[in-house]
Amino acid sequence: MGASAEPPGCEKAVKDYLNAMRFIKEASGGGIAGRVERAYLNEGEVTQIASQQGFCAAAQALRNKGAAVR
Repeated sequence: MGASAEPPGCEKAVKDYLNAMRFIKEASGGGIAGRVERAYLNEGEVTQIASQQGFCAAAQALRNKGAAVR
């Protein structure tokens, strides 16, 4: 996924978001996770952006949706 010349912070932000979404799904089931994904971006969308445009583009897309990524 992503370009190798990107700052490491972008990859960490995206992976942290994806890990948080997986935790929410495991801890509370799909209902709450679905609401969060509809408000921000779902795992598939984030993964697709990261693989096609890079981790920084995915992190920016999350920020644009209001997700607290750094």
